[in-house]
Amino acid sequence: MDIAICDDLEADRQALLNIIKKYCNDYNLEIGFSTYNNGNDLLSDFGPGKFKLIFLDIYLNNDDLTGIEIAKQIRIHDQECIIIFITTSKDYALEAFEVDAMQYLVKPVDYNKIKHIFDKMQKSFSENMRFIEVQSNGLSIKILLKDIYYIEVYNKISLIHTSLNTVKTYTPLSKLWELLDGYSFLRCHRSYIVNMLYIDDILKNDFLMRNGDKISISKEAYSDTKQAYSDYFFEKIRNNI
Repeated sequence: MDIAICDDLEADRQALLNIIKKYCNDYNLEIGFSTYNNGNDLLSDFGPGKFKLIFLDIYLNNDDLTGIEIAKQIRIHDQECIIIFITTSKDYALEAFEVDAMQYLVKPVDYNKIKHIFDKMQKSFSENMRFIEVQSNGLSIKILLKDIYYIEVYNKISLIHTSLNTVKTYTPLSKLWELLDGYSFLRCHRSYIVNMLYIDDILKNDFLMRNGDKISISKEAYSDTKQAYSDYFFEKIRNNI
């Protein structure tokens, strides 16, 4: 596994590197390291899939970009890379959530904070491998839960919209809801299930998804649905700070 550390302060970079190396020695974890003192060097060296994890300082005094702006550019090309912000203030906590940062660490960073990060990261890897299996065109198809944007039913056919394609299956929506087993999904309408990971906004009668699609929210359950999403949103923020 390769990780990157981007911090303009050499002492902070080295301190974080030493802590991570100690964790690796304690838990027999093999990691490759790349360190950067500014965001432009990180971005010029970055490529999709190159780093599994990036520790990124938000306040880079020798750079014309903030850590948030760097993260946004990274997200254009890589949705899977885990981003951990390190900073001296919590002022950017909400912005960190918007770029799907896994954690928001306030300096000074110590061993217990890093241990929590890597323990959580390994749990996240396990979660990212969860899948459902459905029949489609006579074939058994496995679909990773993290790839599902939303599911809709149309003429008794369930359409599973993913980041890669749309899978058609005769598996009823109620059965798919059971297979999803919670995760980050929400039954917002009798004809729709949405993955809250990919909701960009709540409109008057719909969810706006990250891919631009609008998903209807049941009028009868609008208040409960909005509350469920708000609870999920703020729980994710709380866990990442």
